[in-house]
Amino acid sequence: MKEFNNFLQKYNFKMDTIKLFDSFAGIGALHQTLKELGVPVKLVGMSEIDIDAIISYGAAHKYLKNDIYETNATEEEMRDYLIKRNIGYDFKTNKSKIPRLNKNKLKQCYEVCIKCNNYGDISKINYEEIEDFDLFNFSFPCTDISIAGKQKGFLDEEGNKTRSGLYVDGIELIKIKKPKYIMIENVKNLISKKFIKDFNNMINEIETLGYKCCYPTNEKGLPQTLNAKNYGIPQNRERIFVICIRNDINLTFEFPQGFDNGIRLKDILEDNVEEKYFLNEEQINKIFHWKAQQRPLERVLGKESISPTLTTRGAGEYHSGMILLNEHFKDSTNVDKIITADFRYDEGLRIRKEEIFPCLTCKTGGSSLSSNPYVISKNEINVVGNYSSSGHSASRVVDINGIAPTVMENHGTVTAVNTFKIRKLTPKECWRLMGFRDENINRSIEVGIKESQLYKQAGNSIVVNVLYYIFKEMFKCYMI
Repeated sequence: MKEFNNFLQKYNFKMDTIKLFDSFAGIGALHQTLKELGVPVKLVGMSEIDIDAIISYGAAHKYLKNDIYETNATEEEMRDYLIKRNIGYDFKTNKSKIPRLNKNKLKQCYEVCIKCNNYGDISKINYEEIEDFDLFNFSFPCTDISIAGKQKGFLDEEGNKTRSGLYVDGIELIKIKKPKYIMIENVKNLISKKFIKDFNNMINEIETLGYKCCYPTNEKGLPQTLNAKNYGIPQNRERIFVICIRNDINLTFEFPQGFDNGIRLKDILEDNVEEKYFLNEEQINKIFHWKAQQRPLERVLGKESISPTLTTRGAGEYHSGMILLNEHFKDSTNVDKIITADFRYDEGLRIRKEEIFPCLTCKTGGSSLSSNPYVISKNEINVVGNYSSSGHSASRVVDINGIAPTVMENHGTVTAVNTFKIRKLTPKECWRLMGFRDENINRSIEVGIKESQLYKQAGNSIVVNVLYYIFKEMFKCYMI
């Protein structure tokens, strides 16, 4: 089976071991990044409450193996330990999952928490008890900021902290522990007009604690995102990154410039994919018969063709989300170039000449057709796109040799002729699109993590490659 080669070079560093506190840790992208780069790192603690993410973290980073963990703790003691730390707490139902957790999974979660010093809910931590550390992963939840959520912000209508509002607890941790370095990653919407004041207030607050905060800026000096497609991963994933360095640390830093290393979607896909990932005939028929998508491949434009009239409803008489394809696409397998387009309420049909892959979300891989990116194949040719059951979000088809579009919930459209086979991405392909090695996900699979959770964990993570080039630039003075 083909292994994914991420082409990340490991360097030698002449520096003290970086002590990492990995809050909102997920599956440990920052931890993986430092190991990929060769920076000496020690995990002194973490803060994560999702049971499956904790187990995947332990498996992916070799704290958990596929054997029985020996402990003197009773089942009652293990459950009590986890419940006190809010591990397994479901904020939607306001209930803990720990009492109903089966014994094997309980032991796995407990083992990782002990070995990784998982303090659980960041708001429950006695910060004085944490070992001093150098690097703080402060990537608080995007739940209430993302455009896919309800956008309550840091406080709800009653003035209570939201999940995203847990950044307040991270600030308290910084005040007490004063780490040398802080890394923040969050969704693009954090620097939108709606939340830019919150972003600026956060930066100002951290700087008053004795830090210099750096983030990418545009020509006007305004914060801007970094996109994974520019750092060696064929995924259109825009995120805001902030690096804060304590004022007494003699270290200068600038964000790295993007590049194209030649990796394309064809390098990400698995060679042999099980039939269960392919859409059945009924699902494909839904794609062909949704109301807004009429005659999906009837109008085909070449690269130099003039597009139909652009309106707020889309392209000409077909209204929403008409796809522009290579003129040979309809009747030939000789697909050498594909033009992409997506439909926007505010812009109508927006032609995209850049070939990119959809952004993974925590809902990628689910049962809903609208939540998934798809790979479409005809003979030897593969293209990707997304599907929207309403047909009013976006339409994209991308050449396999390109980088794939951003996948949002209810965003995008798949169109294809009946001779095409359409499938979802596999969990392994999703982890690859986040920069993780196959061995990472293989270990998570071995300890029993379900596919639905593997998809969710990929969508919730940070792209390793982007962090890799950030920290390579940050610690370049220590390279031997």
